[in-house]
Amino acid sequence: MKLVEFHVDSITGGTDALIDVMVKLGDGEKIITAKATEPDIINASVKAYIAGVNRLIEDK
Repeated sequence: MKLVEFHVDSITGGTDALIDVMVKLGDGEKIITAKATEPDIINASVKAYIAGVNRLIEDK
């Protein structure tokens, strides 16, 4: 699997901001998009990546 795109947006402002992470993952045959929203950028990134990997695995 390959990370094709990684995009981060801040939904709200301030110290308790929500972060929206979008990842595009590809496996050579298809590309899927997965998103996650969390107050922590690392948690949002991990959740989005895992969701994308799971979708690619389920589709096989």
